[in-house]
Amino acid sequence: MYLFQKSESFIRIVDGFEQLGDNPTPYTLRGGGENKSNAEAIHANRPDVDQQEDESSNEPITLDVDAWEDDIWELDFPHVDTIPHSELLNRAIRVLEYAEQSGYVNESELDGGIDEENVMGYFDPVPKRVVIDTDSDDFLGARKGPTVAHELGHAFDIGVGQKSERAGFDETKESVFDTDGGHEDAIRLSERLRGTIPEGEGEYSSYRLSEEELLADAFALMILEPKAAERVGPRAVACLKSYLSAVTENILT
Repeated sequence: MYLFQKSESFIRIVDGFEQLGDNPTPYTLRGGGENKSNAEAIHANRPDVDQQEDESSNEPITLDVDAWEDDIWELDFPHVDTIPHSELLNRAIRVLEYAEQSGYVNESELDGGIDEENVMGYFDPVPKRVVIDTDSDDFLGARKGPTVAHELGHAFDIGVGQKSERAGFDETKESVFDTDGGHEDAIRLSERLRGTIPEGEGEYSSYRLSEEELLADAFALMILEPKAAERVGPRAVACLKSYLSAVTENILT
């Protein structure tokens, strides 16, 4: 299940953006003010080929327009030259198609109705069904592309790991992130996608820190923004590639 907690206590205003949690990322920022408008104008004046190349990967972001313009190939301004949602969705759908062809997913409902608040999607192991219900105006991390990618993480976790648990986590097995730093990197990737994991939030904190959720978040970023995932959480990505070695070549092409 992809629960994207967006309560007001987690949101702050930073330079015209709504920011979810402590760290600004392409997935946890929404909106944008005058600085974003200025950055959009600068980006629009670049050659088309440069715009397209820059938008093909996510670099470290800044909210300082001058700093971004001075180092435009090494920095990104959020939702200006970061990977657009349309491309994130294309990348997720490509992996979904492979999952369907290979039997890891049998059904997908990408506009299904989900009544639970803040639940963007879920994977039902029987009958291997992905169900998504998202809002196009939401934080990027809660939109369709990232949500599909996250649920595919559950599908491959269960399918490749041959796990019978509904959530895909069998406590009798060793952790996927079993190397030094792997677990820490998985948390870092999860917080990049869904915002800071809060302390003292009971079930929600435990849910975010569970093995299956950390794995699905890391998987999502590995297929959506492979270069950035390697930069932010290299040890977690290495663990995940090893665990999913049976399909890695097909999902990362």
